[in-house]
Amino acid sequence: MHTETVRPPTLTIDGITVPNPFKPRYENFIGNRWVAPRNGLYSANFTPIDGRFLCEVPRSGSADIELALDAAHNAQRDWSHQSPTRRARLLNRVTDRIEQERELLALAETLDNGKPIRETQNADIPIIFVTLPPACEPTKAASVRSMQKPMRITSWNPSALLMAN
Repeated sequence: MHTETVRPPTLTIDGITVPNPFKPRYENFIGNRWVAPRNGLYSANFTPIDGRFLCEVPRSGSADIELALDAAHNAQRDWSHQSPTRRARLLNRVTDRIEQERELLALAETLDNGKPIRETQNADIPIIFVTLPPACEPTKAASVRSMQKPMRITSWNPSALLMAN
């Protein structure tokens, strides 16, 4: 188990070594921009695969949550004024971008939760394409305003699955 916080130049998963595509530090993505945590605190993020350091992530607090909630409410107001066709077009752009970054997203998911890469490539990321496209139809996009069902976030929820729900 590694404990050093030096970002490795390469990553090896299932015997395949690839250049490390991740930044050394990430911020919160709030209001369509990257924002440092208000408290200035970060945590080292280690992969459960072998305990290696991946990157630093924000240790967000209540001020960050309030900022994110304000941004979400503002976005919802804007979203509610978009036509169903425009909403569908935007959601289709999201699925196109996910498809373009499919391998990177699978790698990130594997490193984050320790699942085999074949599972994230063939199950976790593809589930997005089962759940999101129906919302991309103009008739369905008319009703897509906010999350319709509550979600419980637990340590074993794949990030991609949470996004798809």
